[in-house]
Amino acid sequence: MLFRSSIQGGTEVSLFFDKNTGLLSKAERKSKQSGVDVLKGTLFSDYKSFGPVKMPTSEAQLLGGNKIADIKNIQYTLEATQDDSLYQLPSK
Repeated sequence: MLFRSSIQGGTEVSLFFDKNTGLLSKAERKSKQSGVDVLKGTLFSDYKSFGPVKMPTSEAQLLGGNKIADIKNIQYTLEATQDDSLYQLPSK
């Protein structure tokens, strides 16, 4: 599933979600690097539960469709005071 969003005056971001799990699998946006338009992206994988939410523990950074970095074993610490209802899927 593809979702596009932008903040007024900001860059449009395309978000891709896994149709089976509903988890974010890819994000990409157009950007300028050294004055050249490029497509930057991130692939998200290896989701694990951290408290009430699932978060990616691996990311691949993309530049122009080419992998430029792998980030693995990402860890998260969530504040204990968060209200679990913040992480509920919106009703349809």
